[in-house]
Amino acid sequence: MEALITQLKNAFGNPHRVSTSERNLQSLRQKNRNLSDYLADFQRYAANESGNNAAMRTSLYKGVSAKLKDTMAIQDAPDELDQ
Repeated sequence: MEALITQLKNAFGNPHRVSTSERNLQSLRQKNRNLSDYLADFQRYAANESGNNAAMRTSLYKGVSAKLKDTMAIQDAPDELDQ
């Protein structure tokens, strides 16, 4: 029975993958983690998104720590997330 369940999960996956990823992105926060750990989680959830660059950039900025936001305030914002 366990093998059948595993096969079904592998074949069909999470039917709510996109909405789950959206919720995870909205609630994801860096807090006191290092930036690379936060970005790894962000990219994992963002991989399921359709590619609205402005919304993704907003979600990314919203989740970073206040200290990093202060540093970013004196920088120009990139046009794309991968810059």
